[in-house]
Amino acid sequence: MGSSTGNNLFKEIAKKSDIVQVVSYYLGANALRRSGKRYVSLCPFHNDSHPSMQIDPERNNFHCYVCDSYGDSITFVEKYAHLEPLEALKKVAEICNIPLPQGFSAKKKEDLLAKNYPNELKALSELCHFYQLSLQAKDGKVARDYLNSRGMDAETIEHFGLGFAPFDASLSINALRKMGYDVQTLERAGILAPTAVIKDRQDGRIIFPIEDNDGHVVGFSGRRFLPNQDGGKYVNSPETDLFHKGKILYHYNKAKEMARKDGYIYVVEGYMDAIAFQRAGINSVVAIMGATLTSDQADALKELHVECRLFLDSDEAGQQGEERALPVLLDKEIPTRIGWKLTGGKDADEILTKKGKEALLLQVQRLYDAPMFLLGRRLKGRKFLLESQEIESYLKEVRPYLLALGEVSRARDIRQIAKRTNLSEDEISSILNLNAKTKVTTEKETAEESETETGGRKRRRSPRQRKPEPVVATKLSNKYNVSDIIHRLFVYLQEIHVGEGMEEDLQKNELIIVLTLPKSRLAYLSFLRSHIIFCQNELNALADMIGNIYLTHDDIPSFGKEEYDILLSKLDGTTTESEKKEEDAIDDAFDLDDDEKEVPELPNDSRVALYQIVQESKQLDAPLYDQVTFQNFLDKEQALINIRNFQKAVAKEKESGEPLSVSVLAQSFQTYRKKKS
Repeated sequence: MGSSTGNNLFKEIAKKSDIVQVVSYYLGANALRRSGKRYVSLCPFHNDSHPSMQIDPERNNFHCYVCDSYGDSITFVEKYAHLEPLEALKKVAEICNIPLPQGFSAKKKEDLLAKNYPNELKALSELCHFYQLSLQAKDGKVARDYLNSRGMDAETIEHFGLGFAPFDASLSINALRKMGYDVQTLERAGILAPTAVIKDRQDGRIIFPIEDNDGHVVGFSGRRFLPNQDGGKYVNSPETDLFHKGKILYHYNKAKEMARKDGYIYVVEGYMDAIAFQRAGINSVVAIMGATLTSDQADALKELHVECRLFLDSDEAGQQGEERALPVLLDKEIPTRIGWKLTGGKDADEILTKKGKEALLLQVQRLYDAPMFLLGRRLKGRKFLLESQEIESYLKEVRPYLLALGEVSRARDIRQIAKRTNLSEDEISSILNLNAKTKVTTEKETAEESETETGGRKRRRSPRQRKPEPVVATKLSNKYNVSDIIHRLFVYLQEIHVGEGMEEDLQKNELIIVLTLPKSRLAYLSFLRSHIIFCQNELNALADMIGNIYLTHDDIPSFGKEEYDILLSKLDGTTTESEKKEEDAIDDAFDLDDDEKEVPELPNDSRVALYQIVQESKQLDAPLYDQVTFQNFLDKEQALINIRNFQKAVAKEKESGEPLSVSVLAQSFQTYRKKKS
């Protein structure tokens, strides 16, 4: 296909396509909201919490005015699905049912597996179907009953393609032989057991089909589910030319598109862990089928261009696995966070079964950076690192991870490291030489536009840096009837010099957010997902205490009298029986002994202030939670923080006389201008 012909085809398909249909295909129809002649949606190309992407049916294009992503249907698919232009063109034609010229083919990665092992792949696919039918047959009832007892409904069973291998080990092999597959093909596919008798190695087990990262069924794992069954808990297919466990991530092919939309992927150990996450509503999950993440698996994660959230088992093997995985992920430049140890059950499946979906969702939102995870590993239950050699070794180990973090996350981690090493934050920064220039992409480099020519078409790459969130003009809702309370608290805090000198709009917004958290578990989950750090340090401490109470009282939708009493007792220094029970139930991030767990250290004025805030929240009768209104407060908080940072940057420039970089000023001014307007 010549360059001229190629460009004409791109223009033709882009013109005939329906941008609304294409965007809806990937984001879901409910993600788009009509606004006049256009549609608006959350932008999938930056961390968007307020619809900032416009979809224009008349011009047949999309444009995000925050991150400046724009283009036609083909460009959208290129960016969202990470496809080459010709592949994106073909996908748009498929979505919009547009016929392509005869003989057209999109160049894509050659499917060597299908080319070299067509019969083996077909046999594995046929066997997978046989197992699925066996699960639904009369003899499969015992397996169905077991799966149902583990909370797996028909939808879950279908999603993961679960099956059952009959107790008669000859049935599946005979069925394949009747279809014409010879013994050599079945051996190469890893189906036949290495015995003199031709039999199925998975007989009498629940079957988990294992797909490679492209969606081919390449192997199986059979799980023992009845008492006194022979063999180990799991029997996996042997390593073959088709099946290499270290190169495959379980559930990857089904999770990859959702992960790109969510911006993250959870990485767990086993099949049941992945299924538990999916049952709880988290589809962006894969399993490494063990406790060791390989370089090949990390390469597959990197292709997603999302944050990796390590959530291996809480036992020592799982923790060691996470520790080994960190340098692999760092080497691939994959942003990574690690989950806290699960509480209330040995794994995600048990927590989901015993405590329910909300309990699991709350726990898997508790994540920390690599430096904090490694600090917990080095502390080994102690409160401090005291030996100089031990501190130096730890700091050397975490330096590259700190450099990989954003400025806010790095500052928070250094603050925690300082507390645990009895060093000052300045001393830690000096020892690590964190201000030294390193090979990190600058804002200027990130913002530069580059053009590449693929398939005869020039493609414009938009900036990938995070832009300021749009400002949401939100007033305190009269239906909550809390305007007077907020004003009274603001005046009171100023009188006792807590938050003194802060902008009134910012402080009041933070107060309404923290007043809402005890009123709704859903509000607290939204707050966690926003990753907002209050400008008032006291409110961060209060939010952490509220979160710990939700974590240990996983059956409450909001605070009642008992939960408020626990919170107030923390602040007035007394200890109730309920509070002691709560603290005993929490596995602190650093796995400290019970007597080493502590309430955040706060000055007396701050404790008094927080006590008053909790009392005000307790007295409010209204539910004080509406999802849209609360999200507006979170959006406004981020915008106000951006404005504050801009004002500080300008003041710093005036004081030092050194001009700030154009990109910093431009980014900050954009938010500042929107706020003013």
